[in-house]
Amino acid sequence: MPSDKGPKAEERWARVLGNLSDVRDRLAECAAIAARGRRAFFGDDFVLRYAAHSALIQAGNAIKDLPPAFLHDHPEVEWSALARMRDKIGHGSGDGIDFQLVWATITRDVPQDAAAVAAILRELGAAPGR
Repeated sequence: MPSDKGPKAEERWARVLGNLSDVRDRLAECAAIAARGRRAFFGDDFVLRYAAHSALIQAGNAIKDLPPAFLHDHPEVEWSALARMRDKIGHGSGDGIDFQLVWATITRDVPQDAAAVAAILRELGAAPGR
């Protein structure tokens, strides 16, 4: 586990609220896409698929910048699963992207993680999301 001490760690701690806000916003985008339904997601318009793909990658990037101690202190979010999802889908392109997996993630996992991240932000006194 990386150290939570030193100048770089201090910089990470300084970015916690910003990164959490980014995670909240990207997961909210995924939830909004899922709310449009499976037919819209897998329809002729590819934009929703790539938007969800991108939002999951961006959420994973923000999670990877959170201090390990912070992640440990907030087990109510499946941080490692979201970060692994970023790695898994971030390396595919075009036909290599598993959009079934993206759909399963945004419909099954994202709602509870989004609620937990929003609760953490409220606990920390951060402004509500969009």
